Amino acid sequence: MAYPTLMTRHRMVVMPSRPLIPADLDRMGTLDTMNIVGIEVWAYHGVFARERQEGQPFRVDVTWWQDMLQASRTDDLVNTIDYGQVSDLVVASVEGTPVDLIETVAYRVRETLLNRFPMEYVRISIHKPQAPLSVSVTDVLVTTTAASRTTPNSPGLVHAASDVLPPNPSVPSSPSDTAVPVQPVSGSASRSVLPVSSSVSPTVPPRPASVSPTVPPRTVSSSQTVPPRPASAAVSPGVALRSPASSPGPAPLPNLSSPDLAPLPGPLSPGHTPRSVVFSLGSNIEPRLDYLQFAVSALAATPGIEQARVSPVYDTVAQGEIKQENFLNAILLVHSDLPAPDLLHRALTIESRAHRTRHVAGGPRTLDIDLVCAGTEVWTQPDLILPHPRAANRAFVLVPWLALDPSATLAGTPVSLLAAQVLDQETQLLDDKLFVP
Repeated sequence: MAYPTLMTRHRMVVMPSRPLIPADLDRMGTLDTMNIVGIEVWAYHGVFARERQEGQPFRVDVTWWQDMLQASRTDDLVNTIDYGQVSDLVVASVEGTPVDLIETVAYRVRETLLNRFPMEYVRISIHKPQAPLSVSVTDVLVTTTAASRTTPNSPGLVHAASDVLPPNPSVPSSPSDTAVPVQPVSGSASRSVLPVSSSVSPTVPPRPASVSPTVPPRTVSSSQTVPPRPASAAVSPGVALRSPASSPGPAPLPNLSSPDLAPLPGPLSPGHTPRSVVFSLGSNIEPRLDYLQFAVSALAATPGIEQARVSPVYDTVAQGEIKQENFLNAILLVHSDLPAPDLLHRALTIESRAHRTRHVAGGPRTLDIDLVCAGTEVWTQPDLILPHPRAANRAFVLVPWLALDPSATLAGTPVSLLAAQVLDQETQLLDDKLFVP
């Protein structure tokens, strides 16, 4: 299906699928199929204001083709595709950024699954049983079938103009964007359903209490329970705080109102064209929220940084092999004409002001500020790599960023698509708020 209007208005990326060709029908006849019927999702897609405000139930049917001989012989989930993971990814995709057309939703689900799983062919049906029509109907559905580009009949990576589609219709056009492939993964070692954070689609409004849908809202599973932030008295700027265990004695948090905050030491050489800059903020040493607020205030006060916006705050489980307390994470989005090295230097200086130590690599920290990207710039220096090489695999970066900017892209790939690939990383949206002074 072609979308000429969307194709002229929005950035296009090469999709992992291709249209079926006659040889595929023979190939499909030799493969086994798996069907998931009636995945229920409450979402906010549609062209009418009421659909966007109140939402409605959708149902999704998924069929994929694969060779299941090895799985049947070994009786091992690793040799097949986990339908629990497929179901969760479908839900996350449908719950994503609201769009006007169910055709767009169907293609989004299709491409997300082919990006993640080694399916040779996949068929997606999106049901909209409560579509607002002037006539009585029992259902409205759209079905799309496609082949993976990795199937034996795929003619390389050659594709036609109708073979591209913007997975997020709110992504603006940018001629410098390039698609970044996401490698498919095989099934996990267990069939237990992956926990899906309710924050994957943070732009979706909550379901009104007056609505009685047939589909219950999804809840965070017990495996996602995040220890609550320890209760502590509100800490005003300048109050003495406990520093990391590696530092002797208490260390005061810098006073945000102190005139020595601006200018911070370090070179500042404006002159670039202002572009969007993304900082990732994190802390897992109390008071975590105050350290994040210090970072927001200090970065926003930097000469050459303007139009600062900050995301909601998320509690996330620490990554890596070191056992440590959970992090609070947020994203700060700014506009700046400062060179990327100066932006990094400023971030490191603010970390130092917050008593950041690096005695243990990957260990607890009062404040962690990562420069994620600076427009579409690419840097490959020993002390600066942009875009950040690990940002695309980190839920604590992608989920807050998606909440702040649903149309965001990282190296040409929609952040919404990247976030759908890291659903196994636990994140929990908090009521705590950060502010830009």
